[in-house]
Amino acid sequence: MPISTKNLTPVHLSFAVLYPIHEAIAEIQVKKDIELCLQCVDEFHEALRKSFAGQVGVLVNRVHPYSYDSNAQFKITTSPQIKAIGIVHHNTTSWVASHTMQELPPNRVRNMRNFWQRDDAIEWLLGEMQQKG
Repeated sequence: MPISTKNLTPVHLSFAVLYPIHEAIAEIQVKKDIELCLQCVDEFHEALRKSFAGQVGVLVNRVHPYSYDSNAQFKITTSPQIKAIGIVHHNTTSWVASHTMQELPPNRVRNMRNFWQRDDAIEWLLGEMQQKG
């Protein structure tokens, strides 16, 4: 499903690039070998608030390897603005790391799914953003 990115400007964060790929979907690509900390999480949540008026679906494109400190693991998904999170993996190490993080509270209660294909993740996020609630 092609998505128009016309007039959507990337947001360069200190640790990643946030690409608004739809009016209600943000794709984030974290830079290589970054360890996300609370400051990164706060910067990410603030960028979402500034870039999107309402709820947002987040497409995490794990192009590069990165990690989280323990505080960031517990806070990254807690923004009430985030309605759904689709994670695209490019290797099994990334897949396993995400599954482990998803088992941590409060992540366990979030609407998150893992994908091997970016298009599948976008299609799922579009469906989730159309759901009421």
